[in-house]
Amino acid sequence: MLAASASILTLFGPSALGVYGGGRARAQALPSGCTDGDNDIAEAGETVTCLPPPSPIGELSTNVDDLTINIGSASTAAAIEAPLLGPGGYGVGYAVKAQGNGTTTINVLNAGSSVTGSDYSAGVLWRPLNSSATANLVLNNEGSIYAPYSSGVYAKHAGPGSISITNSGSISAHYGIGLFIQSGSGNVDVNSTGSISSGDNVGAYIIGDGGGVFTVSVANASGNNPVGGGVTLRGADEIDFTSTGLIEGGVRGIDFGSAVFRVNNMTGRSAFYVGAATTSLTIASTTPGSGAVGNLDITEDVGSSGVIDVDIHDAGEIDVRSFGDGDISVTSTGAVSAHDSAVGVYAYGTGGGAVTVEVNDATSSTLSAVYVLQQGSGALSVTATGAVLGNYQGIETSNTGLGVTNITLASGATVTGHYLEGVRATSTNASSNITVQGSSGDIVGATDGIYLSTAGADITVQNLDSVTGQTDDGIDVRSNGGDITISNVGTILGTGSNGIFADSDGGGISIQGVGLVGGVTGTGANGIYANSGAGDIDIGGATAVGDVSGAEAGIYARSTTGDITIASSGNIASTGINYRGVDVLSTGGGDISITTVDASGYAGGIRAEGSGGALSVTSTGTVSANSGIGTAIFTRNTGAGSTTISVADVQVGAGSGINAQQDGTGDLTVIATGTVTSGGASGINTVQLGSGALSITANAVSGAGGGGGIYAATLGSGLDISVSGAVSGATTGIEARNYGVGVTDITLASSATVTGQGVEGIRATSTNAASNITVQGSSGDIVGATDGIYISTAGADITVQNLDSVTGQAGSGLDLRSNGGDIVITNIGTIDGQNGAGIDANSGSVTGSGSISIQGVGLVGGVTGAFSAGILARAQVNDYRGDINIGGVTPIGAVTSNNFGVFAVGRDITINAAGDINSFFGAVGANGTEAISITLGNAVSTNFGAVNAQLSADGTDISITSTGLASGGVYGIVAYNLGTGATTINVNDVASGLTDAIYAVHYGAGALSVTVNGTVQGAQRGISTRNTGLGVTDITLASSATIIGDAVEGVRAVSTNAASNITVQGSSGDITGATDGIYLSTNGADITVQNLDSVTGRAGDGIDVRSKGGDITIANVGTISGVDNGIIANSSSGSGIGAISIQGVGLVGGIYSYSGAGIRANAVSGANRNDIDIGGVTPIGAITTVDGDGVSALGRNVTINVAGDVNAYFGVFASSTGSASITVGNVTSTYAGAVFVRTETAGTDLSITSTGQIIGGWYGVYAENKGSGDLSI
Repeated sequence: MLAASASILTLFGPSALGVYGGGRARAQALPSGCTDGDNDIAEAGETVTCLPPPSPIGELSTNVDDLTINIGSASTAAAIEAPLLGPGGYGVGYAVKAQGNGTTTINVLNAGSSVTGSDYSAGVLWRPLNSSATANLVLNNEGSIYAPYSSGVYAKHAGPGSISITNSGSISAHYGIGLFIQSGSGNVDVNSTGSISSGDNVGAYIIGDGGGVFTVSVANASGNNPVGGGVTLRGADEIDFTSTGLIEGGVRGIDFGSAVFRVNNMTGRSAFYVGAATTSLTIASTTPGSGAVGNLDITEDVGSSGVIDVDIHDAGEIDVRSFGDGDISVTSTGAVSAHDSAVGVYAYGTGGGAVTVEVNDATSSTLSAVYVLQQGSGALSVTATGAVLGNYQGIETSNTGLGVTNITLASGATVTGHYLEGVRATSTNASSNITVQGSSGDIVGATDGIYLSTAGADITVQNLDSVTGQTDDGIDVRSNGGDITISNVGTILGTGSNGIFADSDGGGISIQGVGLVGGVTGTGANGIYANSGAGDIDIGGATAVGDVSGAEAGIYARSTTGDITIASSGNIASTGINYRGVDVLSTGGGDISITTVDASGYAGGIRAEGSGGALSVTSTGTVSANSGIGTAIFTRNTGAGSTTISVADVQVGAGSGINAQQDGTGDLTVIATGTVTSGGASGINTVQLGSGALSITANAVSGAGGGGGIYAATLGSGLDISVSGAVSGATTGIEARNYGVGVTDITLASSATVTGQGVEGIRATSTNAASNITVQGSSGDIVGATDGIYISTAGADITVQNLDSVTGQAGSGLDLRSNGGDIVITNIGTIDGQNGAGIDANSGSVTGSGSISIQGVGLVGGVTGAFSAGILARAQVNDYRGDINIGGVTPIGAVTSNNFGVFAVGRDITINAAGDINSFFGAVGANGTEAISITLGNAVSTNFGAVNAQLSADGTDISITSTGLASGGVYGIVAYNLGTGATTINVNDVASGLTDAIYAVHYGAGALSVTVNGTVQGAQRGISTRNTGLGVTDITLASSATIIGDAVEGVRAVSTNAASNITVQGSSGDITGATDGIYLSTNGADITVQNLDSVTGRAGDGIDVRSKGGDITIANVGTISGVDNGIIANSSSGSGIGAISIQGVGLVGGIYSYSGAGIRANAVSGANRNDIDIGGVTPIGAITTVDGDGVSALGRNVTINVAGDVNAYFGVFASSTGSASITVGNVTSTYAGAVFVRTETAGTDLSITSTGQIIGGWYGVYAENKGSGDLSI
């Protein structure tokens, strides 16, 4: 035997001891051609060199310790072949067998050298005899080591020591294992740059008993056993594996067990099988270049807790599968390119470990570029740093375990799915959240760009440059109860369907800051579709989204009980038919908030429907309906939540601009700061069906077709409309219907205009007695095709105030009907009813009429009524009347009408006009039951009267004041006071065309007073009064006053009550009558006429006064002229006779009569007489008659004192039953006596004094005293 100590044996060529012509090398002997340097037996520490013998060396077997065996040299190849049993037999020996302890070194030198085992033995066998000794093996192979049925190299030692194998040639077996190593506790070091293979088994099988470190570097390794692989590594504490070529096996390329397993610098195809006890697997490759690693397959066995860590540069396909509990980490910093029906990177975890994949560039020409399946409890993570392109998906993950899924794109990364999704990720556990995120990155899918689905877990997509789905959704996420978050994605495009499809089925949905670069677009469906079930939806609430466009809705959001928030900094648009820019529905009480710049759609810009929560719509740009048939903004809200719409511009072709409906306890508020335009319906259409308030604030609004500018109807607590611009409608400008309990306020700013092109400018109605209506402005103009303003209430108050103008083109300017409520109209500059009344105010009701107040109207352009009154105020139904005050606080301006100017029917009526009133019928008419006060400037009626005031028996006072001209085609002023108070008429100029200028009938206990400051001229009488009441009648003329009766008396005054005195007086003034100048008649009441310039009766008496027992006083009338009598004064009565006093008359122009007396005074009734004093206090002036007495007096005590001349047919005639005192100057009688005086038997003194000449036709003075007194002439 060879010595059991260190030695080196070198063999060159065939051995003479081989079976084929040579001997067998045994223990101590050296084969022929071999030498150890001293030409004896091999000993420890020696090196044996064998030169090539004529034939191959046979079996080399040794148990020498520390022996070095060289087979061949650098220049000479050698061959060893294991011997056969015999010719034609099977070999059982080994080519090289080394069993020594210590260190055994075997060098197969020269690429041409070979070591060949027999049929059932290894090429090289190393197995130390002492299994517990420290033994090392060093094998360096440059040639070929082969065994057909056994192992090419078989190295086994149970004890300590190391094994080191370097292979630059080939180590192979046909049926056996190419390289078999079994180590105890020592290290194993394999460095193969050549090949290791097995035709039908494992290429390299390396196992340990534990405690050692395996360092394995191979280029190419292959195996072809159904259960074998290229490389099997097991039993080490740590394995460090390097592959630079192709490693492949029939089932497992690399099969390794318990160890920390590191694989470095792989370049070929490698398949790994990780055993159940493996601690970890690390694969690292820094080699760049296309396919540097090739195809990498890793499978971890059940029960393993090892970590798989793949960190490579470039590779073909990567397939990593773990059935154990260890983590999987795959990193490719270069390019992964898969072909032949393979995934680029496939990672599969089933245990408790995490699965992590990070790739730079990854492609698959047939399947997905990255596919990760996690069935365990660990996390699933995929990171892309470059271009990921899959024939199916770019990245696909399926998580059926408990961990989360994270897919991350680095800045500049792209993920593309050629036939399916760019990214597809699913999870089946409620805790398995999915996140797709990046610092930027682009994702493109042939169907969806991103498809994510969970079974209740959360979904997050964030921080990406763009996501594109070429035939389906850009982003399709479905959480089945989990929350969904999508944020900061610059551009999202769903070419065939939705830009974003998010369905959480109960979880919250949050979509923030998307579309800020290139928008969110769904060319086949919605821009954004969000359906949360009971969860909240927040689209842009934290960070507004950009432009959103969909072939269906731009944004479509649905929730049951969750809140919905939508906020966009751009345009939300629908490009398809019958869809809207924003379409939102909340069915279970959640709040809705929509904020956008622009929103547009074929069927509408925004639709939002809620069922109990607050609803808010805000737009700072333009909301439009492109089709012309939809509604630009439509909202419907039920329940307790309020609705608020705040927009700028709204445009629609044929539908409503804004259509808002509220049903519940919440308020409805609409604010439009820009222009709202509808080409075929209402600009703003609102309906409050609940109990809340309704408020509209608008700038410019226009409606067309069958719609108005603003339509508002409410059953709730109040209605408020404010406009600051131009509002117009094809029907009404503004229509407000209040069926609720609150008030209605319509307010116009200074620049506002409201136009109703088909009917009213403003139409407002209410049905509750407490629902007052107010239309007001700081100014503003209102125009209606029919009425300018039409307001109707059911007993509530009406107020219209502070407007520039109101025009009704085919109706009234204002048509107000309160049915018992008060009506207030103030400060309207111009009112024009072009086919009706300027103002038609009716507060009448069968249960009680309200008051009417009209103040300060028409002060700019007047009040005009075309075919009705300028102002028609009615506060009366049957016996129920309310007060009317027209101008009593602030006078009204000019009033013009083809009908009545101002006509009022009510209880207490006040009319005060500072402007002219011009009308076809009556200028001013008032019918009251309590009091009437009329104050006018000019009032002209071309057909009827200027003023007609009628007060019922329940009334009190009538007061009529005219400072201008009161002129009527029929009468001037008519006053019927059937009440108990006074009648006061104070006028300037009054004229009538057919009857009396002033006609007053008075029934009350108060005075009837007429004051004239100008000219009163009537076609019949100037003034005619009839007083059947208890009060006095006073007719007063100012100094410049003139009263003319063109057909009858200048003044006619009649009273029927003995206490109803009549006074006609002035500071001066002239009265002329076509018959009598003045005709006064009482029923026992006193009569006074005094302080007038002149009185003329052109066809009758100058003054005709008849008191029927009352006293008569006539004083200080400068000139009196009558065709009949100058003065006829008769105080006689069957029951009593009044005294007559005529003082200082005729002192200016005298007293003239043609056919009657100058003065005829009669205080006689049968045997009863009363005193007559003519000039006794103030002498009278000259008297001239043509065919009558100068003075005729029949009474009791008669005094006549004439300071002027008397020229008469009969001079002075006096008959007295008392005394008689006659004082005259010149008296001339053209027919009979000049002075005739007689006292009857009951008389006393008679005195005649003449200071002038008395001439009589028959006699001069005749005096007869039948009484008891003196007679003095």
